[in-house]
Amino acid sequence: MEVKLLEKTLIFPSHPPFDHDHILPLSHIDNDRNVQVNFRYLRAYVSSDHHNHDADPVHVISESLSKALVHYYPFAGTLRRRSNDARLELFCAVGQGVPVIRATANRTLDSVNYLDDPGEHFLEELVPDPTPEDALLHPFVLQITVFTCGGFSLGSSIHHSMCDGLGSTQFFNAMAEFARGASHISIEPVWDRASLLGPRDPPRVEFPFHEFLCLDKEFSPYCKRTSTGSIRECFHVRDESLERFKAFLYEQSGRNFTTFEALGAFIWRARVKASKVPDDEKVKFAYSINIRNQLKPTLPVGYWGNGCVAMYVQLNAQVLVEQPIWETAELIKKSKRNATDEYVRSFIDFQELYYAEGITAGKGVSGFTDWRHLGHSTVDFGWGGPVTVLPLSRNLLGSVEPCFFLPYSSAINEGNKDGFKVLVALPETAMADFRVEMEKLFSIESNGLERKNSKENWRPVTLSSFLSAISLLPSRFLSSSSSSSSTPKPSPLISSISSTTGQIYGRKFSIGSPVKKGRSQFHFSVSNVATDISPPTQAQKLAKESQRPVYPFAAIVGQDEMKLCLLLNVIDPKIGGVMIMGDRGTGKSTTVRSLVDLLPEIKVVAGDPFNSDPEDPESMGVEVRESILKGDELSIVTTKINMVDLPLGATEDRVCGTIDIEKALTEGVKAFEPGLLAKANRGILYVDEVNLLDDHLVDVLLDSAASGWNTVEREGISISHPARFILIGSGNPEEGELRPQLLDRFGMHAQVGTVRDAELRVKIVEERARFDQNPKEFRKSYKADQEKLQEQITSARSSLSSVQLDHELRVKISKVCAELNVDGLRGDIVTNRAAKALAALKGRDKVTPEDIATVIPNCLRHRLRKDPLESIDSGLLVIEKFYEVFS
Repeated sequence: MEVKLLEKTLIFPSHPPFDHDHILPLSHIDNDRNVQVNFRYLRAYVSSDHHNHDADPVHVISESLSKALVHYYPFAGTLRRRSNDARLELFCAVGQGVPVIRATANRTLDSVNYLDDPGEHFLEELVPDPTPEDALLHPFVLQITVFTCGGFSLGSSIHHSMCDGLGSTQFFNAMAEFARGASHISIEPVWDRASLLGPRDPPRVEFPFHEFLCLDKEFSPYCKRTSTGSIRECFHVRDESLERFKAFLYEQSGRNFTTFEALGAFIWRARVKASKVPDDEKVKFAYSINIRNQLKPTLPVGYWGNGCVAMYVQLNAQVLVEQPIWETAELIKKSKRNATDEYVRSFIDFQELYYAEGITAGKGVSGFTDWRHLGHSTVDFGWGGPVTVLPLSRNLLGSVEPCFFLPYSSAINEGNKDGFKVLVALPETAMADFRVEMEKLFSIESNGLERKNSKENWRPVTLSSFLSAISLLPSRFLSSSSSSSSTPKPSPLISSISSTTGQIYGRKFSIGSPVKKGRSQFHFSVSNVATDISPPTQAQKLAKESQRPVYPFAAIVGQDEMKLCLLLNVIDPKIGGVMIMGDRGTGKSTTVRSLVDLLPEIKVVAGDPFNSDPEDPESMGVEVRESILKGDELSIVTTKINMVDLPLGATEDRVCGTIDIEKALTEGVKAFEPGLLAKANRGILYVDEVNLLDDHLVDVLLDSAASGWNTVEREGISISHPARFILIGSGNPEEGELRPQLLDRFGMHAQVGTVRDAELRVKIVEERARFDQNPKEFRKSYKADQEKLQEQITSARSSLSSVQLDHELRVKISKVCAELNVDGLRGDIVTNRAAKALAALKGRDKVTPEDIATVIPNCLRHRLRKDPLESIDSGLLVIEKFYEVFS
């Protein structure tokens, strides 16, 4: 293929954005030596029937660039180093522009596979490649190459100090909006880099960065190393094979790993082995993680600078090669815990203190990044989104041979989203061995999987034979569940893949199912055992007063996301509960249990073990309903909403309740002793460490959460009772993830992290010590705050029904869910309910877009079908889509 460069033109802002020369400071993250590189990538666009299909792409893109530069004029500036400390700054002068290169290619896009083959040498001719000096003079250069078919490619060269991938996508989307005819952009850019991401005064470093970073003024991560002789190659990863690989890791470790953790660990080891790194050499796994939402306060919408920091995992090469893959994946998982405000602030302060000494990660760095969800494929100039997005840079995170996780080309795969591709750069001498390593995932025996030895050295097999043999797993391991209460617990492997095989483990209770045929069918009256409620005696009152004091909800420091989710569920129980995931010791259980004091009172039928609602037949037990039909007068009392703890070691009978078979046969009554689900009806069921709950109890919760009823069957006798409860679960993600079926039952998902600020930690410790020393006095000091919060909740519950949510906002909520590929309609329903509850809590009768923006990440982040992106929190993906839809 021949590429002809026709002309280079400077594109200026459509009208002057300023009238005098000035300097814009960059942040310390922008000045990280790892990002002082030129990042190059291209997009391919096919000719289509969209509204710009007859237009000249060079003209359309140049005109939209001119309009966008009014808002993003720094792209036309010049980077230069300050004389006092050699940090980069941006000089903006009147009359600056962005170079745009016009080119042609003598082939059609389909004849070159839509530019989807990273090994093709002509790709380099489609993207500008300025020298380091020219990249400072023009930090942003575009090349538009038109193919004979009418399609075109857009090659971009952007100095990484200007922005990261999200920032560049924000800019290109602004261009695309103008190209499609918009009169203004939906997101205004925010520059304030030095103030938002500046060092503290005085700077302080709370993390041991010296363990993986060193000070070497003479070492440059890129300039003194070259990628001469390195080649690129794509490896295709299908969803089915990936899930089975992760399931196998689960069987070995009892841990769940994301795609990035599992596949990243395998590829890291494979490339170190293929490159024949000496055993005693240190090697590093480096990746960027988005910190826009981790900061306190979060970075404002529209911030387009570098909003990611590098994370590292470091091992000796020999250890990496010999230890089980799951142990490496576990290290990657643990490293993500550092994504906190304190880590970022410490990183900035580390740059402030030691920048002049040359901060570097050294040699042996393998850079990894995930481009599947960065929004590159959404940039539509009027011809539809790009069919292929391909990075060409080899300099990333201190690595000259990075690894990218990329989506498939939509033109080649015709919309098939099965899996993704991995783009790997390696020395040509190592690529052959790397291919072999990619085929050594498992050693296959005729009857399934079998390790060769405890070190996980697998005998080589072809990838096709692996996929063929792994298909034997369901028939070997998965058997139909028994209806007996002694059903054995499935292996961890089976538990992790049960969602894909359709198998359900543990006992299943159907609602109102008849007794088995062939057995005598008795007509019994219901007699509840040991559940009568009588007026409290003096001894009971004293016992209640001497109960262990509960830590006040108003005294919980921080963790606002978790507290808000809990309050919204108390206001509207139909939201469906909360799943709280976070580090150990972050106050999850304390916060949930402190909710008891704030729970409002409800009307119940006196003496009823199911807390039956005298006004709602759906929340009545059978006995109460029969009494109403008979015309009996019911005794009504008010009581606080109940909170029930479900312990991990609970038996099924304790959870569901039991039937006294002997009494049923001898006396002819259904003697039923209710369990925890009965006690939790119309209340809260709290499961601490829910991700460790036995599978058969998970199935029981799934049934009850789905139907609102619990049915107990023993020897042909069936008893059902209402079990409508707010399900609250908490857990540590390090100890495994929830089955998708249960996770989807939680209305909202809150993430909590460890407080890193030293002063805030001291405050929490002092408050806890004060509570432990004198609980009554401590609770008394927060009495006014607690009462105020109670009044807010009571008022919000009473006004909830009058809160209005405009139809236009409902449509936009559903559009967000649809574009995020959220399965089912639970996400739509929960977001509507949560937004109305938040408006009620704030004392308003109408939902605003701000209410929706506050709750929608918690309502949808756990419902996304794709694996969460490690460098980007799934909640951020939701909020980005929110702002895209709500403009």
